[in-house]
Amino acid sequence: MMIKVVLFDLDGTLVDSDKPVVRAIQLAFTRAGLPKPTAKQILKFAGYSTIDWIDCVLRELQLNHDPKPLAVSMHSILKSDLEKHGAAMSGARKTLASLKKRGLRLFVVSNASETYLPAGLQQLKLFDYFEDVIGLEKLIVPKPNSTSLVRLISKLRVKPAECLYVGDTEVDAVYVKGVGNGITFALLKNNRNSDVN
Repeated sequence: MMIKVVLFDLDGTLVDSDKPVVRAIQLAFTRAGLPKPTAKQILKFAGYSTIDWIDCVLRELQLNHDPKPLAVSMHSILKSDLEKHGAAMSGARKTLASLKKRGLRLFVVSNASETYLPAGLQQLKLFDYFEDVIGLEKLIVPKPNSTSLVRLISKLRVKPAECLYVGDTEVDAVYVKGVGNGITFALLKNNRNSDVN
């Protein structure tokens, strides 16, 4: 069956955002008077929604703290500092332009908050390639729960086998696996995901 729809994760897939995201989480922790997690402790949980991600880091540090205000602080830091929210991954624009030229429908499906997602993509000159940009608020249930992906595929009136999902984390792999029925997953390899199938 021919691929008609390509769905992309954002952070770590289209945007090299590890450094700014780590910086934002570390700053959120220190502003709350908490110990600053290391980059390794943070990136270990990359791919989850911000609240779940921060909750994992808090548990890793054995801290009993509400993740919600830390998530709000992190988003505020990223939103007010968009120019430091990473750069487009090498080859991203060329790949998106090529896929668009072939007539494929392109979407972003990310656990990132829509408070900064569209503006960040516009600044990186990636926004116009996509038919829609779907962030945490539209997902309702964050990845790795596959409910939103099943719903989106149905809404697009395509079969799962006509879809390709491109991501960079175990969260993305589990998200796609939950759909079943032949959807294809492509893993963008990097130095922190060698254990992902």
